[in-house]
Amino acid sequence: MTVVYHGTPLSPISELMKMGGKNFCVSFARPDDAARCLQIGQSIMWDNGAFSAYTLGKPIDKYKLYDWLEERLGHPHWAVIPDVIGGSVEDNRKELLEWPYPMNYLLLYGI
Repeated sequence: MTVVYHGTPLSPISELMKMGGKNFCVSFARPDDAARCLQIGQSIMWDNGAFSAYTLGKPIDKYKLYDWLEERLGHPHWAVIPDVIGGSVEDNRKELLEWPYPMNYLLLYGI
């Protein structure tokens, strides 16, 4: 079975509300629909927003990300660890070592 995650933010809000029971991807960089997705969604993939920050030329604040995730992680919701865009496998392994939550709540990319 394939699970599809619908990216947010999604507008107009009336269209998002029609998607009750679906799975959503909410980015730390654009958490606009986070509360609504938690109310109506089946599960949420919490994205770290690293690529958005990278395209803007600024780093993500991992500790603000971790605080943001604190009350949002838990079955069936999960997150993508902060990844170093353009970094090495070793750079990304270092990020994994700093991950403060149980491993079953994350997705590993190329590690």
